[in-house]
Amino acid sequence: MSTTDARVGSEIPDETGDQSVEFLHDDRVDPDEVTLFTPGGDSIATEWITADVRTAVALDDAR
Repeated sequence: MSTTDARVGSEIPDETGDQSVEFLHDDRVDPDEVTLFTPGGDSIATEWITADVRTAVALDDAR
């Protein structure tokens, strides 16, 4: 996956406290994929998730 160098941070709360999550996308204008990861994690190479934008559902729509 190729990515842009723009990073955007987001705070996503969970039951164990706030977790800082960042995401990268493959194209700023018309992204096909988005990858979520914890910044600065020791296991960044194995602890990430990538979703196809066409199949993703907004969190507000999932609740």
